[in-house]
Amino acid sequence: MKSTDCREISLSYYGLVDLRIYCINERDAELFNSILREYLMPFLQVKAPTGQPHYTILLRQGDFDLVGSDWTPMTFLLDDAVSDFRFGVEKHYSPTRRDIFNPLNGTLFSISGTEVEIIYVTKNALVKDIQRVIKQLLITKIENAGGAVLHASAFSLDGRAICYVGEKGQGKTTCLLESLKANGAKFITNDRLPIIPISGKFHVLGWFEELRLVQPSGGKKKS
Repeated sequence: MKSTDCREISLSYYGLVDLRIYCINERDAELFNSILREYLMPFLQVKAPTGQPHYTILLRQGDFDLVGSDWTPMTFLLDDAVSDFRFGVEKHYSPTRRDIFNPLNGTLFSISGTEVEIIYVTKNALVKDIQRVIKQLLITKIENAGGAVLHASAFSLDGRAICYVGEKGQGKTTCLLESLKANGAKFITNDRLPIIPISGKFHVLGWFEELRLVQPSGGKKKS
């Protein structure tokens, strides 16, 4: 629930998806702005808060320990490189309202329609969890618009996008890094490539993801 003291930040993803971030206090706002500058820009840009956003996200630091027997176990992600987001629990209240709790870092995600409240414990937890939430919201919007998100890296050259598609450990990031040495080559994305139809043509979009190398033998990723 938003209060009148919330700090409000409006964002746009290439003019296609609008997000509105509400921070309970100045501390939360300063933390989110630092995350925005370091991890999300230039893919997300600050915009004037006009109209109704596609999604709203409320940030609040706090503790949550009310998980009971009516919560259901769930799997988030099975990836050796991600140690803080593997298993959790969820509780459904209605078809559009549910809570998800991550016991590994203490974050609670309270979801109601197009609104998500993130109750986080530490700065490090919020840095990762706000990106996870925004990514999932963008993917949902892209897929609902007839687009897709490929497991690929990509760069642009002479007005065209060139991408490398493949499974984990097949060299997508390595090829991308070599390609960026070409004169005029510009980074678009690594690991995830959003594609969306606009005016009868498919366009690729940039994506915020750290560059990580995976050993061909299936070893852990290296940042």
